[in-house]
Amino acid sequence: MIESPRIRELCHRMTAIEGRVDNLRSAWGASSTHVEWSGVRGIPVARALVAYHRPEDREAALERLLLQACALLEQWIEHHLLSSPWWFVITRSPKDFPGKFVGRRWLSTGREHLAIVNDPVVGDSLTSVREQVPELLFCERVRRGANNDPVIVETWIK
Repeated sequence: MIESPRIRELCHRMTAIEGRVDNLRSAWGASSTHVEWSGVRGIPVARALVAYHRPEDREAALERLLLQACALLEQWIEHHLLSSPWWFVITRSPKDFPGKFVGRRWLSTGREHLAIVNDPVVGDSLTSVREQVPELLFCERVRRGANNDPVIVETWIK
């Protein structure tokens, strides 16, 4: 089956979301009971399911399945993010985005490290990054530490 740009876009989105789920699982430990995830990848399953549809209906069915799977995974991620403490760190001109302000959400796992759990929020100014993350209204800003990396502008905790 030749796939349309929309299906390729959904497959890319699904792969990115599954990567976020993997980040959460590794943050808590793969054997953690806090996070249940079968590890089954949605794209091969969706393609296998639509194989039983009439050829003219397969693309529409695949799009529906991928949209539903993406929505369910995003709900699952948000549930775990809301039930765990997290940090939002805004940096100026990090190596991967020179000249930009970048915000990343880090999940506090109770271990010695934190795990990045979202795609970066990128903007031309500190204000533009803050405006893209409305949850900061419910967070507390943490004072910048003397030992922080120089690219760190500010940190917020929920």
